[in-house]
Amino acid sequence: MYDAGTVIFAATDDVLGQERAIKYHLIVCKSTLRALYICGDGYPGDFEILKTDCNGLEYERSYISLSRVVNANNVLNNPKPKEICVLEDEFLCRLLDAVTSSRTLPLRDKKNIEYGLGKKLQF
Repeated sequence: MYDAGTVIFAATDDVLGQERAIKYHLIVCKSTLRALYICGDGYPGDFEILKTDCNGLEYERSYISLSRVVNANNVLNNPKPKEICVLEDEFLCRLLDAVTSSRTLPLRDKKNIEYGLGKKLQF
């Protein structure tokens, strides 16, 4: 089981417009197995992550999608998920601030992320 703050790379079938894709996932809640996608392209409201924050990312600059939380169960059942990095607490605090002020995440998802990251950060 991966802790909140862990970035994994794995196949998922929880993608829009495709049957399956290999994606970076940031685990945001260990107990509910929720994650956010990390993508090469960003949209308004997404949170920037640099390769210096997580050395295993493909691009120098990527974006944590703050449009929806995904269930990581199907990812963790994948035979070969690969752990990429564990993000520093300081980065997770900045992400948590962005989640709290996000206008794109539904309130239920915000609460789930706040619970998972808050527990990890001991808030």
